[in-house]
Amino acid sequence: MFLRTLVCLALPAVLTACLAHGGVQNADPRTLSTYVQKKASVYETYATYVGPPIMDNAGSSYFLRSFVDNETGAATHQLYVRTTYHSTDWETWNRANSDEGRALEFTSLERDVEGCGGWKNCVYTEQFGISISDAYMRERAGIGGSVKVYAHSGNEAVLTLPPNYIQAQLLAIDPYTVGPGFTPAAVESEAASE
Repeated sequence: MFLRTLVCLALPAVLTACLAHGGVQNADPRTLSTYVQKKASVYETYATYVGPPIMDNAGSSYFLRSFVDNETGAATHQLYVRTTYHSTDWETWNRANSDEGRALEFTSLERDVEGCGGWKNCVYTEQFGISISDAYMRERAGIGGSVKVYAHSGNEAVLTLPPNYIQAQLLAIDPYTVGPGFTPAAVESEAASE
């Protein structure tokens, strides 16, 4: 177990494999925050922070991504989901609720048929985003949260947000968000250097 954890933490290339075996999912938030990737450009007014993938046993992977405004330091978050399944028709995932029963903004991003075999059985992929408020992220940093997604087909799924993932995401973005030490000029000069 120790060796597997060490390998998982030392080699970002094996991050997905480690997640499947529970290695990085059990990592402390500071370690996990080192896997959050910042994407910034002088052509954008915001920076995007992409968290490591959260894997489930149903063929879905999802991750948090945060958008931080370079001028105001305001942060917004999205749960980005990619699901692949075998079926005779689309699931058509189309809405989501928080574990507080609140409807969340749902954005369908991409749908694709990866291939079809006999008996009209195809492999479908759907990608979508679910907006999550900064307030919810901060409220749930210590206990985690979950989102329930609903499909036109009638299927439902619960996506869990472990507390260490939420904490890691917040640790990665907090130097650039509104609060003590925030300076728009520092963010702009860092974006210009990338």
